[in-house]
Amino acid sequence: MFVSEISKTFRWEMGHRLAGHPLCGNPHGHSYAADIHLKGPVQDNGMVMDYGDLSALMKPLVAQLDHAFAVDQADALMGEFLRENGFRILELPYPPTAENLARWLAEALAPQLPSGLVQLTVVVRETAHTTAQHTVALG
Repeated sequence: MFVSEISKTFRWEMGHRLAGHPLCGNPHGHSYAADIHLKGPVQDNGMVMDYGDLSALMKPLVAQLDHAFAVDQADALMGEFLRENGFRILELPYPPTAENLARWLAEALAPQLPSGLVQLTVVVRETAHTTAQHTVALG
């Protein structure tokens, strides 16, 4: 058996704001993408992990993000407005930056992955020119 790395890209549309930031403090949105990289031994079937299985694990996570508004729980003004007006919300315990979205996805996905994988890396693309990456050792 040898170790290899696979990746698959998932896309969604989402709004957010970064309270107190001179530009990003305004509510706005992005066309996000996340590249999910998995490193592990190639199994007898020739795969590190079946892409269909990865898609099945990611589907409910992307559903939480798509056409939602990500808000920091500490952003009381925005959170209250969104809740009172019935918006779809993803409440996070930290600012909804690309870095923290990569972290959130990695922490949500890692416990669901099959045993034997050695590393998970999530790369979130917030714009065509910017990425943030979060890596978790598995096993």
